[in-house]
Amino acid sequence: MSKVIPEGWTEDLLMNLVSAQRGTEPGYEAYCEPEKGVCFLRIGDLSGKTNNPVFTKAKGLLYIGPDDILFALDGSPGLVAKGYSGAISSGIRLVKPKNQKVKKDFLFYALQSPTVQSIVKAYTTGSTILHAGRSLQFITILLPPLSEQRKIAAILSSVDNAIEKTKAIIEQTKVVKKGLMQELLTSGIPGRHKKFKKTPIGEIPEEWEVVRLGDIYEIQLGKMLSPKSKGGFNPRPYLGNYNVQWNRIDLKTIQYMDFTEKEMEKYRLRKGDLLICEGGEIGRTAIWNNELPECYYQKAIHRLRPLEHNTVPEFLLHFMLFAAEKKYFTYLTGVNTIAHLPAEQLRKIKIPLPKYKEQKEISLTINKLENILRINSNLIAEFSKFKAALMQVLLIGEVRVKV
Repeated sequence: MSKVIPEGWTEDLLMNLVSAQRGTEPGYEAYCEPEKGVCFLRIGDLSGKTNNPVFTKAKGLLYIGPDDILFALDGSPGLVAKGYSGAISSGIRLVKPKNQKVKKDFLFYALQSPTVQSIVKAYTTGSTILHAGRSLQFITILLPPLSEQRKIAAILSSVDNAIEKTKAIIEQTKVVKKGLMQELLTSGIPGRHKKFKKTPIGEIPEEWEVVRLGDIYEIQLGKMLSPKSKGGFNPRPYLGNYNVQWNRIDLKTIQYMDFTEKEMEKYRLRKGDLLICEGGEIGRTAIWNNELPECYYQKAIHRLRPLEHNTVPEFLLHFMLFAAEKKYFTYLTGVNTIAHLPAEQLRKIKIPLPKYKEQKEISLTINKLENILRINSNLIAEFSKFKAALMQVLLIGEVRVKV
């Protein structure tokens, strides 16, 4: 039990307050088409780690609805969720109040509290698959008066609502962006072009050209990885394949390697350099914007710089991302399976090329949508931090709410 309990509050074991009914396992043989069964919810469906819903026609299932509280104790111990319908797997508990001491809405947040989560973590076992079923008997809940429970739940629910509305904006923006990119990168600015022509890469506006990347960009593969020299050189930061993500540079991990002066001149990155992964996820592309004062890159990355002044690197960035999403690389390169994208093959890739001004306009339009996505993603992160801070003080009574 807690050493200090706020005035007017009580504390009790979770299992004195709720029933925790475990889901079932129907078996793969009972999986079926969506129209022939019910959605079968697994841990990965709640955590977002899987995106392939399955359906089952098995008997003896434990059914749940959107208002039910789900508490995962296997796989992702401590995960709390609601808003789902269907049947649940054995790693998930359906948690329901069994008396009037705890309000359902308050319980949903109490299970997410740092105190409860720390108990779950303390009793988690396993390495490949985590299990924390034993923790149920040790979890305690701090209980404010019912009126205060309602108020706390309402405050935290308002933050969750803001997060959900922001997520909806993000999803709708993604839909708009996807459709607009299809239009912009194949047909140009809407309403501008009246005549189109057939080309080896599809129908494009008559004013556009079809060019090979090697004709408009200098393509340079990075330096072969080498051990640090014992003397004579200073280690320099460099980007590896893992640093170049889809439309962003990830600098969480930076490694160092020695470069001679000649190599420094050859492999030093400049603002605006386009970086394309040579292996891994083919076509993964980002632009270097001087995220570090000085940086170089290794052989797993192609660096592209315009050979002419009538090309906009951001236009090519958006086209490469669009092409990858549409699985166009097989079509563009004529290769069925590409484990690597060598420079020779990259140079041969054909792309549509509008006039410089339209390249800028297209890039600006797509960038605006990406900024909306970025702003709202950051907003969700801030809301989540705010919610965590509120839970930290509200659920232990450090800050009391007025009722």
